[in-house]
Amino acid sequence: MRISGWSWDAPRHGQPRRPTPARGVLAARPAAAAPAAGDFYWQAVYSGDANNNGASSACTSEHLVVNKKQSALVTAQHLIPNDDATLSGVTGNAGGTLTFDLFSPSDASCAGTPAFTQTVNVSGNGTYSTTNTSFIASAEGTWRWQVAYSGDANNEGSTSACGVERFTIANS
Repeated sequence: MRISGWSWDAPRHGQPRRPTPARGVLAARPAAAAPAAGDFYWQAVYSGDANNNGASSACTSEHLVVNKKQSALVTAQHLIPNDDATLSGVTGNAGGTLTFDLFSPSDASCAGTPAFTQTVNVSGNGTYSTTNTSFIASAEGTWRWQVAYSGDANNEGSTSACGVERFTIANS
């Protein structure tokens, strides 16, 4: 069979059919993967034979544009929450603990099981902080802190109101 100056070989030993040059015609190069993004130009060059002079097409006659791939991006907020509480009005040598409870958006009244809890030892009046490095808050909505001081032999315990400290995760 002859197609535009190409002869097609019949399959041999399980090999696919492939084009071979007919007399005085250029051989095609194997198919290649798409090049990197940019502008590319094809040029045909024929070396000639005993009966025909060589010839070349203009470098810009076959133009190929490979466009950049369009990227996609989806984001989601993931917070590693921490909180501070200032204990005051206790004796200088007050002991006990502060328990920091973080409630997920599904618990607006801080009545259920906290999503995250950390207990910190206290020693008198001062500001105490959580040191969370592993719990990640990712659910959309308002997260609420509640902090409780255990008290000790000389100091009464106390508990903050639910959600005095809070943050909101909103995905748009």
